[in-house]
Amino acid sequence: MCSHWLVALLLAFCSTASAVDSEGTDFVFAFVRNANPNITNQILSATVLNQNAQDCKFTLTYRPDYRKATSPENITVTVSANSAVEVPVLSWYGWNYANENLQDDVFLTLTGFSTCPVTVLANNYDNVTGQGDTYMVLPLTWGSTSLTFSLPPAVLSTDQQYEQIYVLPTTPGVTKVSVFEIGNAASVYTFNATFGNAPAAYIGARTPDARPRTYHVMSDKNVLVVAGVTCAGADANSCDHVAYMPHPPPSSDCYTYDYYDDDHVSYLPTTSQFFTDIPGTCSVGQNITRTLNDGVSYTITIKPQMESPLWSIKTTNANQLAVAFHNGGSNIHIARYYDGTKFNSRGAFAATSPSMTQFHNLNTPFFTRNANDTIEIYCTVLSCSSITIDGVKIQITDTKVVQKVDDISYYIFVNTIANPGYHQISLKQQGSYAFFVYGKNKLYSYGYEGGANKPTVVLAPPTTPGPTFYPVTTVSTMSPPTTVTVPTTPTPVPTTTNTPPANPTTATPTTVGTIGTSPTAPANLTTPTTAPVNPTSSTTAPTAPVNPTSPTTAPTVPPVTTTTPTTTTSTTTTTTTTTTTTQTTPTTPVVTTPSTITPTTRPVTQPASQPATQPATTPTTTIPTTTQFSSAVSVALPVVLTMFFALF
Repeated sequence: MCSHWLVALLLAFCSTASAVDSEGTDFVFAFVRNANPNITNQILSATVLNQNAQDCKFTLTYRPDYRKATSPENITVTVSANSAVEVPVLSWYGWNYANENLQDDVFLTLTGFSTCPVTVLANNYDNVTGQGDTYMVLPLTWGSTSLTFSLPPAVLSTDQQYEQIYVLPTTPGVTKVSVFEIGNAASVYTFNATFGNAPAAYIGARTPDARPRTYHVMSDKNVLVVAGVTCAGADANSCDHVAYMPHPPPSSDCYTYDYYDDDHVSYLPTTSQFFTDIPGTCSVGQNITRTLNDGVSYTITIKPQMESPLWSIKTTNANQLAVAFHNGGSNIHIARYYDGTKFNSRGAFAATSPSMTQFHNLNTPFFTRNANDTIEIYCTVLSCSSITIDGVKIQITDTKVVQKVDDISYYIFVNTIANPGYHQISLKQQGSYAFFVYGKNKLYSYGYEGGANKPTVVLAPPTTPGPTFYPVTTVSTMSPPTTVTVPTTPTPVPTTTNTPPANPTTATPTTVGTIGTSPTAPANLTTPTTAPVNPTSSTTAPTAPVNPTSPTTAPTVPPVTTTTPTTTTSTTTTTTTTTTTTQTTPTTPVVTTPSTITPTTRPVTQPASQPATQPATTPTTTIPTTTQFSSAVSVALPVVLTMFFALF
């Protein structure tokens, strides 16, 4: 009898031990209102993806209506192994925000708990127009005390359109928070936010000047952020809802020379605009270089405590399909942004573009909302050779472009997924990869980054003594103004490193390894069996000019909608991209075949001594690397890779 229990425990452990960091058991999240002020049309839900070998129970804690006297309730669903369940959320959680600045009087926070690691996606869609977005909910373990991110402006419209930011504590008790709108000295908010069953603290901002905004959040305990725009785009008649959870940086210190090696890569036909956010604590400018797949580079300097530029990548020929961003002075946040109104189309989405340190070699689930949605896969040659989607191997003919980062070749695949619902990427545990999912919902768009690890610090390789200076072309850090001039006084954001170390041979970074550490698991997040204790706050309803429609009865446990992967066989056709200014979607579904998992890594050890350009005390960094192709192989890519893949 004991042996049976031991076997069961071992199976349970093995099925959950290798979880990517974006899978978790404890979550906190919220929703930004959709494009239509009439919130009865918005359909909210949380999609729970379970790739474990056993079933998981997921519990969502919510309130039937917005009144403070209403007690929270729980809804628990069973998510079968290798499947997904969509948990409905009441539409009033997409609160119709009506006043600017800080608000903290409505219980808009949702919490989730799972009995095993799962991936959670938050969905907000208008059931009439199709406007909406999906974002990946980060687990509590991603909380940080410093985050910097940007949002596109809300469209100018007679409807109430705005940017909205939730600051969500990840640890019990009260968290002290400061939010700075970088580049605007007048917009500084300081407040307390409470974890769990408490009113959500959120900030709303109108954008009558049609300019993007950059925000810096600082706190005394770890927090997560949900940032969104009710309707983004240049045209009020075709704007789209945007929401995402920005990834926190692994550190927030800044230098004028190359101390770090921070890289991000993206596929240009999908998104050609990017927010490039340097840490809000920087007091020195940062040189960010973008390099296209053909080696053409361009560098801009982003000034400290000024809003981030919305960088539109200009290409000169149809073969320029990928871009890599690099910064050596700090760890930056890159967010890709798609605005369909720029291309006589519709749809918009924003999502973090993970750093190369967030790539991994583990199986990952994902979810597509419609037939023929698309997945981008970024992989090294070792991982590419074994990746399957729903059991079918990716095809060499689906390679769109090769982008080099630090002399490592990353192959970008763009695959159409024929069937909507739950899917899984499987591979041998070698190499590394990341992915991005996007698609159309009626005439509008959604997009979210796939499963990823938390970012980590990587130090710059040794260089010759002395600081490194780039040939830099300095550009404005702001979009061309319309009618409003940005204040000349920068936002008084507290800086943790006002200047680079005076003596690089002895100084050490002040915050390396301290930002974004995993918090202690909240004591009150256990498997819920009963509703939480009634709140003790006032019973008065929140002040809002437009009260949302609340249900007359508490919802019951919904019918469980479970999806499982479906294999569809199709013929793959190579697609030639001829422009980089439109969002392209492959037309032929690609089916993909499982393989066994064999962990292998090859570390690269830092040199024992650091040059004068870096502090002498250096944390040891192990960087997974993979086999690289020479430039000659890159020229004969289809032939060589076809032979290589045949070996597998």
